[in-house]
Amino acid sequence: MMLKVSKCCFCCDLKYGFITFTVISLICRVIAITIYWGVAAAASNIPVVPNQTGNIDMSFNTSVLYSVSVTPGLGYILATTVLLIIALRGIIMEKSILIFPYIVVLVLEIIANTLLHFCLVAVVSAFFLISLIISDVAEAYILLCLWNLYKEITRRERPTGSIDFTYERAVV
Repeated sequence: MMLKVSKCCFCCDLKYGFITFTVISLICRVIAITIYWGVAAAASNIPVVPNQTGNIDMSFNTSVLYSVSVTPGLGYILATTVLLIIALRGIIMEKSILIFPYIVVLVLEIIANTLLHFCLVAVVSAFFLISLIISDVAEAYILLCLWNLYKEITRRERPTGSIDFTYERAVV
């Protein structure tokens, strides 16, 4: 059983609150895509310098290292941005099937964020526990609001007069 939330941030309707969150998140993701794209473009322009033997050592080439680290991040940001746009369309059109993929993304982001913070706590500093608590509480609240909006839209999508069939054992 999940908690029921009827208003986003205790003041506005779930639909309009999540539309606001989605627009802000899209702006942030477009900025992140621009930064990733700029880093990838700058890395491709780094000249390749041969080592003392005259051969080009690709294992420590800066552009190779950037492309190995930046390309997956760029792909992830692009994919989640597309899913966020689809979820925004689902919220506006009130189609629950378009919202559900972004719910899966939010759950995976919470898991990845928690694992990353535990690694940072173990390797760097215990101060990352504060960041873990703040970010996980915020993401969990966003997930809770989106889940309640998804359930609300799912209820509205049912045709009127429909019957919910549940499995019940007949007592004889």
